[in-house]
Amino acid sequence: MPSHQHRVKSLKQAAVRQERNTQVKSRVKTMSKKVSPESQDLEKDLRNAISTVAKASQLGVIHRKAASRRISRLTKRANKIQAEKA
Repeated sequence: MPSHQHRVKSLKQAAVRQERNTQVKSRVKTMSKKVSPESQDLEKDLRNAISTVAKASQLGVIHRKAASRRISRLTKRANKIQAEKA
């Protein structure tokens, strides 16, 4: 256990941030999986997934360019699914 008060506070802050980051990353993964051929409303699921990824980037959980790459891949997957359905 740290002997300085600022180190104790730093550990608490790190634990809170880690918990928040884990929740956000989990939500990003869940929303990304919903963009699938089994989806009832593909456009809505895609919009929600893009929004979740962008929010994670805005919060600093994932890098800006990583978010852009994920959004691009989600859009590409959704377009492929729509083309196969048509």
